[in-house]
Amino acid sequence: MTKLCAVIAGIVAFVARVRVIVAWCVDKWAKISPVVTPLIQEAEKMAQDGVIDKADRKRIVTLALSLVEAKGYIRLNFFTRRIAGIIIDRIADKLPSYKVSQQAKEIMAVVRQQ
Repeated sequence: MTKLCAVIAGIVAFVARVRVIVAWCVDKWAKISPVVTPLIQEAEKMAQDGVIDKADRKRIVTLALSLVEAKGYIRLNFFTRRIAGIIIDRIADKLPSYKVSQQAKEIMAVVRQQ
């Protein structure tokens, strides 16, 4: 009987732990979703021409900073905004432009139809 109680207690503890993890994930998604969703939509718009270049990457990161600041997660003043802009430019310069594959375009077209 004690083995059965130990097994049941273990199952209950496992389910409780899973519920805590799921609740944590939902909480984190609720916090980042207002920022991530517009970024994904903007990246999809930019990728429609088939090429992601320096200017596109810079616009996405700048949009991310403005969304995060609008949500109150960070506060940027004139100097920190200028420093962030310089860092974004340097990183964007180092990354190569790339073409989005035709297969990715087809997948996105199917996703949009659903």
